[in-house]
Amino acid sequence: TMSQTTSETSQIPTSATRHKNQGGAHFASSNYESSLKSYQSALSCLQPTEPITSRRPLHWPEHERFVLACRSNAALCLLRLSRFPEAAEECANARSLPIFQVAASERLREKVLARHAEALLEW
Repeated sequence: TMSQTTSETSQIPTSATRHKNQGGAHFASSNYESSLKSYQSALSCLQPTEPITSRRPLHWPEHERFVLACRSNAALCLLRLSRFPEAAEECANARSLPIFQVAASERLREKVLARHAEALLEW
C-alpha cells in the first residue's frame, strides 16, 4: 500500500504542481503577471477531461487543498497588479470551496480572508 502522502501527491497532476511551483518562483522575482498565469495554468490542469465515475472519483480533499492554495496565490498576484475586482472574485471563489470551511489550515484561511478584505477595501 502507498503511504497517504504518496497517494495524495500522485493525485495532483505533475503538470499542475510544476505550474504552481513556477508561479512561486515568478512571484519571488516580483513578476506578478507571469506568476498569475502559472497559477491559472495549474488550476486548468485539474479540470476533468472525462466524466467523474465511481472508478474515477474526484480526489477530495487533495485537489481542493491545491485549488485553494492556487486561488489564494492568484489573488495575491492580482492585488500586486492592482486588479482589485478580480482579486476579490478569486478570494470569493476560494471561500466557496467546501474545504475552506471544514479542512483548510487556519493560516491559509486567514490569508484568503485578509486578501479578500484588502481587495474589497482597495476596489
